[in-house]
Amino acid sequence: MQRLFLIRHGETDGTAKRKFMGKVDMPLNKKGRRDAGLLADRLKDEKITAFYTSPLKRTLETAKILKQFHNAPLKKQKAFEEIRFGKWEGLTLDEIYKKDKTLCRRWFTDLENFTMPRGESVKAMQDRVIKGWKAILSRHPKGTVAIVTHGGPIRIFLCYFLSLDLSFFWKVRFDTVSLTILTFSKGSTTLTLLNDTCHK
Repeated sequence: MQRLFLIRHGETDGTAKRKFMGKVDMPLNKKGRRDAGLLADRLKDEKITAFYTSPLKRTLETAKILKQFHNAPLKKQKAFEEIRFGKWEGLTLDEIYKKDKTLCRRWFTDLENFTMPRGESVKAMQDRVIKGWKAILSRHPKGTVAIVTHGGPIRIFLCYFLSLDLSFFWKVRFDTVSLTILTFSKGSTTLTLLNDTCHK
């Protein structure tokens, strides 16, 4: 494989309000569909070998819009779903903090050992995301693969490929319909583009 395109899904009514959506299955809103169309136009001349997407509505809809200019397969991959926020799903950070101040502090200060209340740990998400990636790598050793996913899994990819520990998880923001590119050459990995939204 030569390049990996990591794409966060388009805007939804929930993400527009900065809510942690997790497994809440919400479609794109009007702006999300428009922005996905702009990224599709930007990428239309790229030779993309395959598209992989989280099966949630917001990612699947984004991926279908991006794929319109490409004769490449589109496959759903549960490994690339967002982290399960459990009882915090659908809440903003302020709402979570007011509801569970102590747990919220642990979430940000002890991320590697913290599990969301009735949800998932970042370590568990990391395990499934990387397992999903390795399955893709065996199918596509060369070319460009696009993964349409969520902010959490994209952070996991960056930590994994750049040999960063999970304490870096919150240190990078990923906007909706952002494009991040990793390039692989001779056994090394290079981050060539990060959270780019110049198409919007």
